[in-house]
Amino acid sequence: MDGTPLVKLAREKGVACQQRRFKELTDLTMGAAHQGVVAYVEKFPPYTLDEVLGREAPKQLVLALDCIQDPQNFGTLCRSALCFGVTEIILPKDRSVSVTSAVCKASAGAVEHLKIIYVTNLSRTLDEFKERGFWVYGASLDKTALDLNKVEPAHKSVIVLGSEGSGLRRLVAEKCDHLVKIEMTTTFDSLNVAQAGTVLLYKFARML
Repeated sequence: MDGTPLVKLAREKGVACQQRRFKELTDLTMGAAHQGVVAYVEKFPPYTLDEVLGREAPKQLVLALDCIQDPQNFGTLCRSALCFGVTEIILPKDRSVSVTSAVCKASAGAVEHLKIIYVTNLSRTLDEFKERGFWVYGASLDKTALDLNKVEPAHKSVIVLGSEGSGLRRLVAEKCDHLVKIEMTTTFDSLNVAQAGTVLLYKFARML
């Protein structure tokens, strides 16, 4: 172990390392997959909405998740968000997934580079964004939703994705300036939220 690149890198960065038996690591992780390495890290830091709204930038893309509960979806969205220039993700405190080891793994470490902000009321939070000059776009399968290819995103945009089962809640959808949908080439319209979110993030990032 002492000669592995990972240990050498950790020690170069001043991170203390100890060698343990594989079973001990398994016990520490309560049976979760660990690939032979376990790290003790600080609690994920809390961030506030003011840190997003107070940031002066000519272009901003923010992701809001309305009651996403699956760690795999959340982790995948974190990974996509970071790839396409998002630095902040907004979630309501209630009925939302938290940052867990499963999320960190699914995000391939991307969550460590993002500001995850939990808010009491997502609808009111969207109002605050709009007051600061943001336009809000909600992903929807509604017949009135705009074709993504026909949308011209504002320089300051918030993309809102609904929950895995029921999509956007009514009050959240009503706060959106536009509902947006991804047109399909077949009648099969069931991209999951992580897949749909990745498409939206890519499209918006290219057009901002």
